[in-house]
Amino acid sequence: MQIGVKIMTTQHTLKLIRPGEGKTISVNGGQIIFKVAVAEHDAAEAALIEIMTPPGGGAPLHRHTSETFYVHAGSFEFFGAQPEETIQATAGDYIHIPPGVAHGYKNVGETRGRLLIVTVSAWFQNFLEDLAAVEGPLDMKRMVSVGQKHGIEMLG
Repeated sequence: MQIGVKIMTTQHTLKLIRPGEGKTISVNGGQIIFKVAVAEHDAAEAALIEIMTPPGGGAPLHRHTSETFYVHAGSFEFFGAQPEETIQATAGDYIHIPPGVAHGYKNVGETRGRLLIVTVSAWFQNFLEDLAAVEGPLDMKRMVSVGQKHGIEMLG
């Protein structure tokens, strides 16, 4: 199986990443695929991460630097620190989280949902890889410990 197709130009390399390609890890029942990992991206520090979340799965309330979500498939609830900050998002919706804003999300659909996340620098990629390496159940205490290492404040 071919992994990516590179097309050379005079100054840059274009990279095609096909479905199913990219480094894949599992975290708490979800599948995470690093489509563009920061270490591989030489023009800017950004990452594109695909997350497939089972029904009821998601991320607890937390805060860190900015990130942008694109709902590719499924139904998600994005929430903040206050109930009035809750929004429903479905396929085609973008959600931008500014730096320092408390947020979390949950797959509220009946099928596996799919998110694309754009982040800057390697912090989120490294956080997810460290979560995947945790042995045993991934409880809040372990998430807090891993989050602190990467500048992520877990809030609940």
